Amino acid sequence: MAKAGGGAEGPGLRTHPVGTILTQARRYARLRDLVMAAVVNLNRFRKAKQRAEAERRAAENRAAFGRTKTARRDADDERERVQRELDGKRIE
Repeated sequence: MAKAGGGAEGPGLRTHPVGTILTQARRYARLRDLVMAAVVNLNRFRKAKQRAEAERRAAENRAAFGRTKTARRDADDERERVQRELDGKRIE
């Protein structure tokens, strides 16, 4: 004899076990994630692209032009010091 409230074996409101409904919901969520693309802020994307391009260009310039202003200034000072030393030792 079936119970009055129904159940898995008899008629009633619950025809599917709760686990099956949750499994179907998870499956739908995975499918929805595969079908729908993520929302992208185009301004943020554009700015990030510009920053990456500027960094790439800066890296190229660092490789092409070499040293920093401070390093160039230090090398110039050293060159002038060596020249003064040599001038002081010159015999005329």
